[in-house]
Amino acid sequence: DRDGQLVYVNRAAEFLLHCDRAEVLGRDVRALFDEDAHPALFAELRRAAERHDAAELEEFHPRLASWLEFRVFPAPDGLTLHVRDVTEQKVTQEELRSSEERLRVALQAADMAHWDWDLRSGVVLWPPDHIRLMGLPPEQQRGSYRQFMERVHPADRTVVCAAIAPATGGGGGHRGAVRALHPG
Repeated sequence: DRDGQLVYVNRAAEFLLHCDRAEVLGRDVRALFDEDAHPALFAELRRAAERHDAAELEEFHPRLASWLEFRVFPAPDGLTLHVRDVTEQKVTQEELRSSEERLRVALQAADMAHWDWDLRSGVVLWPPDHIRLMGLPPEQQRGSYRQFMERVHPADRTVVCAAIAPATGGGGGHRGAVRALHPG
């Protein structure tokens, strides 16, 4: 309600927050969330109440050892607070970030680079390390497959075409190493 009293708690919230709705209904929202542990949440609750505006944020909940996503919506009697456990997504995002960082370090240490080819548009995307290794102008972040093949060593071109063919026919991606021609 307008005073921050809990007037409804569904079964999913009881399960997620490890509470009994009979014990928290009519109590202040601080019965579920400690303001000292969730300063951003309470700042968003105040802002949403003052501006009658929706808000969304993620915070770590120490008691539950979980990341929670909070969505706050204005309602006629106060605010509606939706809470969802996003711990699994946070863990997956961190694992992906860590994996990408390990790949970046390994490619850099080996003086190698990757590139992406969008088969639908025909555009080849070259990250900075690929641009450097291939001797391309720094501003050339996009190119074509033809431009890529011009940089592949002539003795490797047939092998590259044969290796990429299954990937272009819907057979998945391709990974491989080729020698490159560097201008100059």
